[in-house]
Amino acid sequence: MPRWIYLIALAATLSAQEPVRILPTAGLAAPPAIPGLVDVRPDPQGGYLAQATVDARSLLHRIGFQVDVITAARDYEATSYADLAAEIAQLQADHATICRLYSIGDSLNGLPLWVLRITDHPDIEEDEPEVKLVGGIHGDERSGVEMAMRYAIQLLESYGSDPVQTALIDHTDIHILPLMNPDGWEALRRGNDNNVDMNRNFPSPFMPLNHLPEQEVQHIVNWTLGRHFALSGGLHSGAIGVIYPWGHFHDHTDTDAMFPETDLVRTISLEYTLTNPNMLARTGGQPWGGSWDRGVINGAAWFKINGEMADWNYRYAGCLETTIEFTQSKTPNAFGMDQAWTENETSLKTYMAGIQRGIHGTVRCATTEAPLNASILIWSQDATAQQITLETGWNVVALPAVPADRGFDVIFPNATCAWEYDPIRQSFRAAAELTPGRAAWVHNTVAETIEITGLALPGFSLGLGSGWNLAGVTTAAAMRSSGVRLPIVSLDRSGVQATMLDTAESPLVEPVAGDGQWLFANFATSVPIGPDQINPPLATRSDAENGLGDFHRVALPGRYLVTAVDQTQPTVVDVSEALRTSQSALSAEVDLPYAPTTRWEVIVPEGIQANGLAKRVQIPFRLTTAAQAETTWRINGGAWQRQALRHQSGDRWQVTVPGLQAADSVEYYHQIVRRGAVLARHPATGVHTQVVQ
Repeated sequence: MPRWIYLIALAATLSAQEPVRILPTAGLAAPPAIPGLVDVRPDPQGGYLAQATVDARSLLHRIGFQVDVITAARDYEATSYADLAAEIAQLQADHATICRLYSIGDSLNGLPLWVLRITDHPDIEEDEPEVKLVGGIHGDERSGVEMAMRYAIQLLESYGSDPVQTALIDHTDIHILPLMNPDGWEALRRGNDNNVDMNRNFPSPFMPLNHLPEQEVQHIVNWTLGRHFALSGGLHSGAIGVIYPWGHFHDHTDTDAMFPETDLVRTISLEYTLTNPNMLARTGGQPWGGSWDRGVINGAAWFKINGEMADWNYRYAGCLETTIEFTQSKTPNAFGMDQAWTENETSLKTYMAGIQRGIHGTVRCATTEAPLNASILIWSQDATAQQITLETGWNVVALPAVPADRGFDVIFPNATCAWEYDPIRQSFRAAAELTPGRAAWVHNTVAETIEITGLALPGFSLGLGSGWNLAGVTTAAAMRSSGVRLPIVSLDRSGVQATMLDTAESPLVEPVAGDGQWLFANFATSVPIGPDQINPPLATRSDAENGLGDFHRVALPGRYLVTAVDQTQPTVVDVSEALRTSQSALSAEVDLPYAPTTRWEVIVPEGIQANGLAKRVQIPFRLTTAAQAETTWRINGGAWQRQALRHQSGDRWQVTVPGLQAADSVEYYHQIVRRGAVLARHPATGVHTQVVQ
């Protein structure tokens, strides 16, 4: 090395480093390793980003590189909690038409946990998906807080000028909590004021039974359960990349695949890193441990922890959350923050816009249009082709796949008729179409093999009536209900040859797809049909409290099976006014349970809408009641009479008692019944009594 280069290199180690952008000139590639030049990385805009001393910059100039000092965009380093809270409040004041500020509670030291709500109508609940960002769960990790603030700033300032960001605000309910741990922030400490690591403190099946979450953790729990978030990001520093659940200890043989929606969450994570060259380059072992794939890793594969926020979000709230690590340094300087924002701005925008794709809809009563609280079960479905061999004459068959058209004459063009067994009436009935999960007798005019192409069925529960039921086998069967009397009789497709199956409680049988199976239930119950899933996707929820009954689930393009399961508890309460000869109506407030409804082929489309957001599918579920509300009465000790209550409005139902005279004594009670079983009664015992005035 020439003496002059050596002397400059020696002096370079004695001066302060600043962020720079390095642009090679003709004949030069990457900058060489010299003293005073550190943290060299590709610049998404071309060239390289680095930290360099004055003398290192001088040396690079002499070698032939163009070197520009980067000026910090924000005065970050001196930010106290008070400064941060003031800045958050000012953001709301400056953008009052699309932003609201609220607190989800206080820290142990009484500092509010402020949230920015950003949407086009922040005072109105709309049929829009909800997404959140949470920064600063660790008080010594500054990058997550700063990235949350910068994202909020650019989002608010882009409204009306950036079409895609404007569309996102117009069609999304966005909540940003920049700082979850203000006490740790003030003390530059990882834990809260109790010095507890709150990302090891969330409720979990693996926690002790007497576990009590920290105050700030409980605020997050209450906040999340009170909303209906479908996507979330936990913002951190100390590494560079995206981590997806599960993160907890487990003994699953495939750590990477054990999460129920691995394909979805890996896709979301890789979409983030694909626009972030610094993350994308992180493959294999990294200084912070773990073997990463293009900046992405499963939490438990990195290191196993219990009580993680991301795990809790999915398991208990049905909200998909990843952990985003922005910088290797937990407390980078202002220039390092600028570099991190340059690298992550596009990625964060992509991540947040991902809330729009997937399956969205509403769940309402088919009669009253009242919004309902329901669990929405969503399974990814792939097309499958299964063959069924038919003999001439009668055959017992079941659908091994669910075709788009389930008409028996479409599936079996040479069939003359199909009959299903009605377990309620204990008799056969003609079937225009075949029902997944149930077998049918099909009369075919020729012997042939039919190929059925459709959606593969996941495991699901098949309702059984008391007595005999003719069930269908989709891909496998595991009958494990205590309400089913054994042995079970299995029929082949001729309906003639019967086999007495295993009487062991579990597992019982694994018949061939397309078989029929007679089951005798001691009482109305349900049994699981189809393959067991170790980790089935968790349900999302519809929101009746907001008056809309809407639900939202992030999903990749493809085919899905979607079921809405009502969560209503059947209740009936008497609210009758005093009976008069001119007012002979008995009234009750009624909550009826609803029958589950399934959409067998839901297609999430690919592509982008005209507004720049992802295409999605809308499902308007309308559930029908699975029970009846009725009132039973008698007048002056006479014969009991019964009549169905009629819906009036809201939850108010009514029945009219005819022929009332003054001084008549009326005894009555209300109840909800289904298939002869009483689900609810008011009063619980005895009767109401009124004397007509």
